[in-house]
Amino acid sequence: MPRETPTRLTKTYVDSLKAEEKAYTVWDPELPGFGVRVWTSGTKVFTYKYTRRAVQNWITLGRYGVLTLDQARKMAQKIRLQVLEGEDPYKKLKAQRDAPTVEELAKRFLEEHVEPKTKATTQRQYREAVNRFILPGLGKRLVKDVEPDDVSKIHHKLRITPYQANRVLAVMSKMFKLAELWGYRPQASNPCFYIQRYKEKSRERYLTGPELRRLAEVLDRMDVTREQSIFAVAAIRLLMFTGARLNEILCLRWEEVDLGNGLLRLEDSKTGAKAIFLNKPAVDVLQSLPTMLDNPYVIAGDRDGSHLVNLEKPWEAVRAQAGLEGVRVHDLRHTFASYAIQGGMSLEMIGALLGHSQASTTKRYAHLAAKQHRTNSEVVAKALSEALGHSVNDAEGGEDERSL
Repeated sequence: MPRETPTRLTKTYVDSLKAEEKAYTVWDPELPGFGVRVWTSGTKVFTYKYTRRAVQNWITLGRYGVLTLDQARKMAQKIRLQVLEGEDPYKKLKAQRDAPTVEELAKRFLEEHVEPKTKATTQRQYREAVNRFILPGLGKRLVKDVEPDDVSKIHHKLRITPYQANRVLAVMSKMFKLAELWGYRPQASNPCFYIQRYKEKSRERYLTGPELRRLAEVLDRMDVTREQSIFAVAAIRLLMFTGARLNEILCLRWEEVDLGNGLLRLEDSKTGAKAIFLNKPAVDVLQSLPTMLDNPYVIAGDRDGSHLVNLEKPWEAVRAQAGLEGVRVHDLRHTFASYAIQGGMSLEMIGALLGHSQASTTKRYAHLAAKQHRTNSEVVAKALSEALGHSVNDAEGGEDERSL
């Protein structure tokens, strides 16, 4: 029996509609484009249809029972008005439906930016920031809806550890910068832009002359007792004598060692290919190490063919015996730089020696350079005074030049 065509959709009429072998739609004659679609299961769904640029677009308003007829009609009227004003509601709704979440952005960020473009250590740091701090708070949010306040809450939550808070903020900033590039957010809308970084306490620590002597004594004793691996002890010495980064020493291969020219020719490092100049103590350390046919690494690990992965436990043992509480392995690099300054090197020379890609990185040692310049100036003044026949006392404050 054919369905009666309504003059206007009413609740009574919608209730009377029954499921048929095929889905069908009944349109409201009073509001063109508005109708109710009845599926073969009996489910009834309100819909609105309009044509734009010869393309027919269907928008599902909601299921009958969840939406009332009056609510659906008001939604349809609103959409009809948008169409009459030249807008494309279907395009907006599709963009809303397809809009990526922060979790989806993070996945693409890690796969397309972090993995192919950063070093392994940087990758681990980025993944930790994403998985531990960013996704728990923002993962389900749409990228386009993230506001500065959302970012500020994550940053503030980590305020007790300013360094970590700022690193997480930097990762978020990079993610949302790429979100703009990928069309997930409007240009110049990075929600991290106005978040002020926390002040970080200086992490530089320089070993004094007495501390270095205690360190040397412990390493010499371990050479005899063998309480630590000879390779772990050698790694610490190489870090001390070269100023190299930890991974540059741990991952060093014998094929990169050129003792004839006194160089380590690193094929890859944090800043790309790099040459490290070897002084005699460093050469002596390398020459003291055994080479193994089945292991290409200078600092051999416990597993066959591998390098030492973690120096933290050996360093803790050395540090404890040498009375160097709180000193990090990385502080050996800072100490190398401080002694380079005492030797009269410029910041530019030290940057080249340490392999800094940015001059700003080396500027952390500027205060040490200024101190050395003052000392040098006093030496010059003393020499000039003596040449002029004046009697002068040695400059005050002449502390041990190796006790920074």
